[in-house]
Amino acid sequence: MSKKSISGKKIFLLLVILTGFYFFIEPFWLNVHRIDIYSEEIPVGFDNKSIAFLSDIHCGPYFPISRVKGLVTTVNYLNPDLAVLTGDYIQYGEKYINDCFAELKNIQTRYGSYAVLGNHDIWSSGESIKQKIKENNITLLDNFALWLNIGEDKIKLGGVGDYLSDKQDLSFTLSNLKINDFSILLSHNPDYADELTPEELDRIDHALRTYPWRASLSLWSLVYLSICLR
Repeated sequence: MSKKSISGKKIFLLLVILTGFYFFIEPFWLNVHRIDIYSEEIPVGFDNKSIAFLSDIHCGPYFPISRVKGLVTTVNYLNPDLAVLTGDYIQYGEKYINDCFAELKNIQTRYGSYAVLGNHDIWSSGESIKQKIKENNITLLDNFALWLNIGEDKIKLGGVGDYLSDKQDLSFTLSNLKINDFSILLSHNPDYADELTPEELDRIDHALRTYPWRASLSLWSLVYLSICLR
């Protein structure tokens, strides 16, 4: 047997191992990443408030309902002030939609849960998923925005449709948004940021976006954010 043939078999075996890791091990390995966001524009009432940021759950054969339930348990243990979900809740099809959102509705926060859709959601059944989001006490922010209020302080929380499979309308997020207001934008696809003008970027303080899945073979993660007045 030639060295080239042996080398080819080793490469093939490595690809099989990596593929097996991605589909059968990585979905069961949850990391929690804690990140602090500092800004002088964060109102005093929101200082040290926490955000649970979830994305790309891909509920299905490789991330079953039992894992979604475990994820919700972890989020609730962290005791966040609010939760944001940026899409791809379902891997494909409509089979897992009801059970997935029956678990996600159990996320417990002080100021609610907010969501946008991803491309897998729209390809699976976008309208059905939108309906389930609304039915399960999660606020849908696809091409919409609202003010979150704590006492007399407020921040703007907005979202846009998926960059690959939907339209993006930033007008609700930018409406009545002053330069010194603190704002957060939800977007499933990070590439949408490249479409924003410098003026739009100046008015959006932070964008919570899915990390590109192609970038690396990384452990599935839950991001726990703290917004802090500098």
